[in-house]
Amino acid sequence: MPSAANADRPSGPFLALLRKSLELWLRSQCEGVEELELQLEGSISQLLQGSVQGVRLRAKRAVFQSLSLEAVDLASEPIRLKLPGVLRGAPPQLEQPFLVRGSVVFSAEGLSRSLASPAWQGFADDLCRQLLGGGALGEVGLEDGRLILRARSPQGEELEVLDTRMELTPSGLELCPLKGGQSYPIPLDGAIQLERAEVRQGWLEFAGVARVQP
Repeated sequence: MPSAANADRPSGPFLALLRKSLELWLRSQCEGVEELELQLEGSISQLLQGSVQGVRLRAKRAVFQSLSLEAVDLASEPIRLKLPGVLRGAPPQLEQPFLVRGSVVFSAEGLSRSLASPAWQGFADDLCRQLLGGGALGEVGLEDGRLILRARSPQGEELEVLDTRMELTPSGLELCPLKGGQSYPIPLDGAIQLERAEVRQGWLEFAGVARVQP
């Protein structure tokens, strides 16, 4: 007979069903993901009441809202789920909002691919117009704390190269030319509070807190 301690551990077929349901839902929110690791925290008694004490998500090479992310590492606060639907195999539904803290990482190739996608074309064009004087945005570089922008002509000729840095200000995130000049404010989702934005060792990393709504 299992001990009381073992009976209260988050394991067994119910946890497997809940984890699988959450994993399928997460994959459905992405246009693609190469690796996805999901960990649930909480006891069986809590899970049976629809309460998950925390979720830890790690993913590699995921595409979300046309953003090509090299790595994702997120941890949530407690989550309340509408349990009957999950038990019937339906996608998980939230009972209340919750916070997620963590980071996402872009490679130079992934960032370039993201900004070249139709979903982000308007942003990329405006970025070129404001900081590079026009042209189309070419490949983006990430080197020594710098984010390097390149403007190209319709024929593919390089028109301008600009070294910039990411800077968090009281009003939000800005892309600032290293040699001076007007900075470019980057629009952010109101549900996201950035705590760090930096280029290091060839990667662009954002870290912060996001509020997830039902």
